[in-house]
Amino acid sequence: MRNIIKFQVKGNDDQVIKKNLEGDALKSKQIKDPEYREEDPLQELHDASEAAYQKYGEAQKRYEDAKQVVKGSSSKAARSALKAAQSAFKATKSVYEIKAKAYATKRNGGKLTGRGLMGAGVKPLEGVVRRGRTYNLNEIIQGLATPSAYTYRQLGSKYIRIPDLDSKTLVIVQPNRRKCGPKRAISEQLKTMIRSLTFKQHIDQAAYDKLDIDDKKLFKKILAITHLQYNFHDRLEDPLDSLRAEYDKLKGELELGNDNPSIIKRLKSLSVDMYSNHLISDSEFKEIIIRLI
Repeated sequence: MRNIIKFQVKGNDDQVIKKNLEGDALKSKQIKDPEYREEDPLQELHDASEAAYQKYGEAQKRYEDAKQVVKGSSSKAARSALKAAQSAFKATKSVYEIKAKAYATKRNGGKLTGRGLMGAGVKPLEGVVRRGRTYNLNEIIQGLATPSAYTYRQLGSKYIRIPDLDSKTLVIVQPNRRKCGPKRAISEQLKTMIRSLTFKQHIDQAAYDKLDIDDKKLFKKILAITHLQYNFHDRLEDPLDSLRAEYDKLKGELELGNDNPSIIKRLKSLSVDMYSNHLISDSEFKEIIIRLI
């Protein structure tokens, strides 16, 4: 192919065609001979970011191993090794973050992008840089994600980390793994509700009714964060509305002279929930508690 192009270049007097043919010959030479290829700054930044990521991962593993050693033996040597491993872990993490940021900035043309005031904006959310692309949990749907991504399960527009859920800890993240709020411990009943929602896309109304007021509020918040609140035929009642309705009903029973012990016990619990959710004033709370004692 290269010989044909050379022959055409030498045997052609048209300067425009000759220039194009010379360009084709140079491209052909660059493809075949690696030493003729021009350096790609973006590729260099990617390679540097990839190398820094590998060192960061190795340092993290050594740090975790050192922590396990200290748990088994709190000797001075083990503690010194842990301290050194921790310093190396922090250093490699900083280097990786710098390299990854430089690569992401170069890849995006060094410009700020996003919505905002005219002339302003925000940098795009970056995930882990691997193989020249941004790592994203949405790739689970396309079957392109790495194995570690499969610890997450899609929940509406977000993702939930299943190992944490199994240990009764709620962790909801954006597709780029940025957390939607902090980790928080949850009850066994709420964990069961969330698992049913995640794996079966089903809400058990009877189980929801048995949740306490705080769990109901959190479950409703999860539906809002994941944009699932309008995905079901039957709308869940607002827990604060149902709380107020039950409180008013039992308070009315008490005012009518029904001082059944079960009503008094339930009304005490409801009064505390009403007060903690700022649905009754200090004076009303004191009045009802004194009346129930």
